[in-house]
Amino acid sequence: MARWDFDDEARSPRNTTSGGPARGETVWRDGEPHISPLPDRVEPRARDGSDKDRDHALTLPVGPDRELVQHDGRAYRLRGSEVDLLERAGRFRVTFTEDLKRAAGDDARFREDLRSLQRQGLIDERTVTRFRDRAVADVVSVTRAGRAVLSQHRDPGRDAGQAYYGGWVKPSEVWHDASLFRMVRQAETELDEGARARRVILDDELKANAFRTLHDARAMGMSDEAAHRAVAQEYSVPLERDHFVFPDVRLEVEYPDGTTRTLDLELVTEHYHRGHLSGKASAGFRMFGGRSGGATRGGSPHDPHAIGRLLR
Repeated sequence: MARWDFDDEARSPRNTTSGGPARGETVWRDGEPHISPLPDRVEPRARDGSDKDRDHALTLPVGPDRELVQHDGRAYRLRGSEVDLLERAGRFRVTFTEDLKRAAGDDARFREDLRSLQRQGLIDERTVTRFRDRAVADVVSVTRAGRAVLSQHRDPGRDAGQAYYGGWVKPSEVWHDASLFRMVRQAETELDEGARARRVILDDELKANAFRTLHDARAMGMSDEAAHRAVAQEYSVPLERDHFVFPDVRLEVEYPDGTTRTLDLELVTEHYHRGHLSGKASAGFRMFGGRSGGATRGGSPHDPHAIGRLLR
């Protein structure tokens, strides 16, 4: 397994320069934005083994036995639990191995599935160490081949447009990005009964779509101010001094009555200052912070007291 050693410089707050589902609202406490702590671990969901437990709609094997999958001139052998693991990891740029294991709910099967996906070149695992506090964790990223398998085996009748990622992010962004999986899982536990997150939209996807639309609007002759307002309205992203304010993650949540709303999530780190917090809170983001992510063999990736100091 490859190993990275890096000085942690987690992603700093970012304010970067078809109407969607309705947006949720942030939670406030005594006039201050409420920042929920991330749990120390991901808890597995209660599953009954049926297809309705799956978060995805792919034309890939679902059963307990490995089946042949042909893609781009290569042959893979996959079973349902391996497809679930590959899809779950592919929604994120990088994920802590321990979090994926906990989400799978079966340690022995998870390890076997992970090894199989690694041998077939669909998933890669590395160990990361931060010089600042010597925290160590194993992290997983889907390979470009794995991403291609996911992207090209969608069920067109049920596909929700989930984007998949492949390849490694910058080492300085690993810890932050790997923590997003846990943040999403925690937000899912707080959804109303019967509601489900049908799509995870990372900031990269949201930014790419918004700026592509902004470019098209300018090309059509709209003024810069009008173009920004139109894009902000279409993608439900706030404007702050002519800059879009993007969340780390946007969840598309489907409710039992068939309606869909979005929930914007932000992972707050010690790199934030009060102005950043204010902007994110004003944007209506649901914020998480404090202890977070992947401390399988090391300490907390964030100072657990830093967030509290920001609010004083």
